[in-house]
Amino acid sequence: MTFPSWRRFRFRVLLAAGLVLANVGLFSALVLPSRLEIRALRAETDALRAKAVASRLASERAAREARVRESAERLKERLPTRRDVPEVVRTIQSLAHESEVDLLGLVTLEGGGDAGPKRGGRKEGPEPLRLEPVSYQLPVEGTYPALRGFIRRIESAEWFFALRDLSLQKVRGEEQVRMQITVTTLVRPEIDPKKVNR
Repeated sequence: MTFPSWRRFRFRVLLAAGLVLANVGLFSALVLPSRLEIRALRAETDALRAKAVASRLASERAAREARVRESAERLKERLPTRRDVPEVVRTIQSLAHESEVDLLGLVTLEGGGDAGPKRGGRKEGPEPLRLEPVSYQLPVEGTYPALRGFIRRIESAEWFFALRDLSLQKVRGEEQVRMQITVTTLVRPEIDPKKVNR
């Protein structure tokens, strides 16, 4: 018994539609939930990764800020105050004596302005360290190696901040050299007792 051609065609169409429906059912029953679960797991993993990165960055920032605060405290302890400026002058004189150079004079130049950080109106955190530059003009005379040793000793002094100007000229013979040097140090202002007791 043979089917007429239109019945065979109808059977094939129904069989194909059944297979398509079976595939859609199989996809929606097995594959689709797995894909949705994989997407949810990826989203959760991405969220956890972002959270871990954010917490790591926050801890690194906190550690960096702690190191900066610690460095600022060490700098604050190391710097002289306005009252210590005569001590800095005595140190310069003793360094000149140790280096065997003649200190011909010493001029203290008050620095203009404030070298402290500006905060732009922010009120949070510790009070910023305000520093004031004080420069010293030192005309000295001696041999070239002695002057080099004097400069090295000044640069390694605790209070040293910057060597701003240096000029040399020959004086007597070939051994004696006169040097005009400008050295800058930073001084911290005196603590105001009114602000401390608040």
